[in-house]
Amino acid sequence: MNMGIDIVSISRISLEDSFIGHILSSAERALYQAKESDTSRREFLAGRWAAKEAFIKMKEKPISYNEISVLYKDTGAPYILYDGREYKCSISHEKEYAVALAYMEE
Repeated sequence: MNMGIDIVSISRISLEDSFIGHILSSAERALYQAKESDTSRREFLAGRWAAKEAFIKMKEKPISYNEISVLYKDTGAPYILYDGREYKCSISHEKEYAVALAYMEE
């Protein structure tokens, strides 16, 4: 099994369009726009950033953040979609941090 983990300080997250465009895929933008407050938007972005960093560590190769989508299954569980393939992940938030784990079984 391969895995990667990352933690992000939510206070570091910018809501500027350039940062959002750098982090989010087109599939994630509607999820982001549905968030009603700046706090929930920062938490969403921090979770995505942590999940994508964890995924890149797991894959051990450079990948642009906006090529990776972190979406939700019908159950509400997050998953990573990259290059037409689904990968498992977990995202958690606690006060000022977001942490994520990405993993795949080989």
